[in-house]
Amino acid sequence: MKASLFIGLLLITLISCKKENSDYVVPDAGYDYFPLVTGTVNYYFVESITIDKPSTYFDTVRYYLKIVIDTSFVDDEGNTVFPVKRYTSSSLSGNWVIADVWYAFSNAAMSVMTEENMKYVKIRYSVEKAKKWDGNVYNISDEQTYSISSVDVPYSLNSLSYDSVLTVVHEEYETLINKYFTYEKYAKFKGLIEYYSLNIVYAETNYTVPIEERILRGTIFRMERVAN
Repeated sequence: MKASLFIGLLLITLISCKKENSDYVVPDAGYDYFPLVTGTVNYYFVESITIDKPSTYFDTVRYYLKIVIDTSFVDDEGNTVFPVKRYTSSSLSGNWVIADVWYAFSNAAMSVMTEENMKYVKIRYSVEKAKKWDGNVYNISDEQTYSISSVDVPYSLNSLSYDSVLTVVHEEYETLINKYFTYEKYAKFKGLIEYYSLNIVYAETNYTVPIEERILRGTIFRMERVAN
């Protein structure tokens, strides 16, 4: 009797586990945030501002950037690498001039971009809020902690709407007289949609106004996707 009862309970447990396993959904690792498909084209508006108030130097540069994913190749380490061709123009309808070529690859653990011979770990998988890693682990720069501040968040930018956006913060530091804040936003199936970097080296000491409005020396750089 006890043996029959034990076998019955065991069968119920096995059936229950099988049902639970059949309903189990594998978590989304987030690979779609960094798509690499040959022929993909993205357009961006770029603005770079330099401020040096003591020397009365102020400079603003604006242009458009076209990024094209070229045909992949396999590197010496076995990675499938995609050339990322970058073109610039004064307008979306103007003549595009090749500026440089970067290189990107993804694997199960990470997505990496080589920018002007510097390799950066852009995303670590699987993506989850508060996840951290060293973005400079593969280059000669000092350790730089990247962190995920949000995942799968709807977002709108330049009249374009995205259902799921990932935000990766590269740097976030502020005092009364300086501020360093850099982040990237990635949309599923689109890749990078926004890059923003604020570097306030020194600011005026009128603390009643936001630090962004009292920059003495600093730079502001932003890059925003503007067209499908």
